[in-house]
Amino acid sequence: MSDVDVVLVSFKSGPKLAAAVAEARRWLGGCAAVTIVDNSPGDGSVEAVAGDVQVLANEENRGFAAAVNQAVRATSAPYVLLLNPDVAGIRGEFASIEAVFAADADVAAVAPRLVGTDGALQRTARREPRFRDLIVNALGLRGRFPESRRLRASQYSDWDYDSERVVDAVTGAFLVLRRAALDAVGPFDERFFVYAEETDWLVRAKRLGWKTVLTPKVEAVHEARGSTDADETALTLLLVESQHAYVGKHFGRRRALVFRGALLGIDSARWALAAARGPSKRAHRRALAERIRLHAGGTRR
Repeated sequence: MSDVDVVLVSFKSGPKLAAAVAEARRWLGGCAAVTIVDNSPGDGSVEAVAGDVQVLANEENRGFAAAVNQAVRATSAPYVLLLNPDVAGIRGEFASIEAVFAADADVAAVAPRLVGTDGALQRTARREPRFRDLIVNALGLRGRFPESRRLRASQYSDWDYDSERVVDAVTGAFLVLRRAALDAVGPFDERFFVYAEETDWLVRAKRLGWKTVLTPKVEAVHEARGSTDADETALTLLLVESQHAYVGKHFGRRRALVFRGALLGIDSARWALAAARGPSKRAHRRALAERIRLHAGGTRR
């Protein structure tokens, strides 16, 4: 049996999928088995992967959370590495991650330090989201006020990622999970088609006494939103859908209604502004109309 099951979910991932598999094999050597869940069979992505892999092909795109659960059920190694196809250039040793697990039986997940293709640090760790944090994220306020300490606090802005630290949650682009924790916490929540599923799982794990650790002893290059060539507007709508699902699950019906109302109001104002600017903003208005429909309780088309 392998020590690590490497799980990649492919949806129109193109040549990046084969590159990510090759890099994972190089990094892990002979201790890994690779499983690919193919949510876009026939697009050529999986066919380009060399070597022995287990492929779980779906007739339709089942989403990331469901695909991860599918792979976890089909594998058995003590560690599961969730790896996005847009991750490359892994540095460090897997032994450093194993050491974190070995040092504390309550560690459920270990993540590396991620940098962009330009070498810039990606602040992938975050505290358990508060309702206010979700409002800030949904309205894009952090990007508008990047120097605000209060807005940056949820991303551990007081930490340079150069030391090992227990965190509440991390981005799931490169995440090693202890199989025993997966068994204890349960599967990923499939209400999250994509986005927020890893935060939800890690928060659930934290509430049961498990820990997530980020270690700088391993570093990888991550091209954010580079795992698929899917339409950017469609990805944004998936993000909106997951935001509503997370608020509804973790903060209850009353706050879910407040959240919907806040986003409905701001996107309606944005639509009106775009309408005032004439035909050149037609595509933007269509995208905003789809967001408004989701805020009002509709579903993706």
